[in-house]
Amino acid sequence: MPLTFEPSVVESLQLDGSSRMAVDEMEKAFEYLQQLSAEVRTVSGSSEIIRSAHEITESGGDLGPIAIDLIRLKHELDHLVSIQCFKVTQIGIGFVQAINEANVLVAALCARSIHEHAAILSYLVHETANGIAKLERQKEGPKISLELKRFRKKLSKVFYGSTIKQTNRPPERVLHINTLRKRLALDIPGEIRDYSLLCEYVHPNYGSNLLLTKGELGEGILGSNEAIQLAVMKFLMLATTTKSKYVERGIQNLFVDGVKIMQFASIALDPATKVETLFVARKLKVLGDGKSAKSAFHFPNARNHHEHIEMQHRTLQKNGLRPGRKELRSEGGHWYDLHHTSKGNVWFRIPPDIFGDETGSE
Repeated sequence: MPLTFEPSVVESLQLDGSSRMAVDEMEKAFEYLQQLSAEVRTVSGSSEIIRSAHEITESGGDLGPIAIDLIRLKHELDHLVSIQCFKVTQIGIGFVQAINEANVLVAALCARSIHEHAAILSYLVHETANGIAKLERQKEGPKISLELKRFRKKLSKVFYGSTIKQTNRPPERVLHINTLRKRLALDIPGEIRDYSLLCEYVHPNYGSNLLLTKGELGEGILGSNEAIQLAVMKFLMLATTTKSKYVERGIQNLFVDGVKIMQFASIALDPATKVETLFVARKLKVLGDGKSAKSAFHFPNARNHHEHIEMQHRTLQKNGLRPGRKELRSEGGHWYDLHHTSKGNVWFRIPPDIFGDETGSE
């Protein structure tokens, strides 16, 4: 189902140029999330890699158990990202339909839900980055295992947190929305105002009453209050644009973090790896300028698939580029990752000696 707004509805909101462009960005964010949720409906548990880790452990490798925990951490993170992506897509479908039908009350409900999902994603992005940073500081096996246990506990709380008592597992205390919003407010100016208004429009009080009636108490006429609805719809569109774009960036950040975790696991699976050097990043050696397939960036010292992908994102960050959508290209007998960034397209050549028939896509 296309997540696009009816042109006549957008026109009726009388948005200025920058606001109209913002709405276009929201449609692109929803399209990106919809595409991802269609591609990833199940998360498998890399049993072959885990078996390899067990083999290394049995043959005397010191880091096999750590590799197993890193792989499990990666797939648990992937699962949470997929869930958030799928849920926001489903809510986005409801939001677009409600706006197109001028059902402002339902649109407000969907907008608040997207706001709250942006808040949980903010927490997940922050805790994942913090967890990786703590891992990278460890030089001893027992301390690495402890940090991995704590890391996976954070993810468990995001997935299992509930106010309803579970019969088949120990309870996880739910993460309160106001706690999550404090983190989101650090990233989005006006978060407090936006959430207060959204609550006003969905709670059974004067704000939501005003959307559906005209006049005073005892004298009101049930039906749409066109003037109020128009203003509220405009607010909902702009507020949801901010949150949907935030969700898109958060999903992209978590994909990069997942690649980094899998890179650690791949290095840990090498019997020659020592525990004290497991998290030492290889120096970034970059050839090319990334402006075309002919001059694509490439990394002669990347050891494996995941390290190559991590180096791609490190290069983008070093050049002040925010990653966006990515596609796989084949030109002149070579495979490339083409990143559509905030400042144009950037090319990365995928080395066949590392990947064989694989691609650089996460």
